[in-house]
Amino acid sequence: MIRSKVLFLCSGNSCRTQMAEAFLRELAGDRFDAISAGGEAAQLNPEAVEAMSELGIDISGQKTKKVSQFLGERFAYVISLCNRQKEPSYPILSGAIWRISGTWKIRPAQPSSAQRRGGSATNSASASSNLSATTNRRKAWKSKRS
Repeated sequence: MIRSKVLFLCSGNSCRTQMAEAFLRELAGDRFDAISAGGEAAQLNPEAVEAMSELGIDISGQKTKKVSQFLGERFAYVISLCNRQKEPSYPILSGAIWRISGTWKIRPAQPSSAQRRGGSATNSASASSNLSATTNRRKAWKSKRS
């Protein structure tokens, strides 16, 4: 079976795009060839590595990549995870069959790392319920994977 190529784009290729690449590879790697890149190759975000590790997905070995190395390649999907008006640092890839972009708002579902290590949460009841919800989502995620 031929796998469709999917390119996730953002400015630094350090967090969201790395996570999206790993999720797609994990969930549908048999149908899609997931790649991520950015206008610049920044350092891999350690919080992204930690978050994915909590879900049982290791991205610590992934490398950040510049989009320029993929110019001339054809992709079935190019998905922008940044606001194109604010982050116009990557080129338009003319070989893309589908382009998906928009502003993706990610709201933390649990307290920050600092709060988990003993810092004060602004609303401990809310933080506790968010942590419970996150734990339930992790359990559901892991059960789907088995």
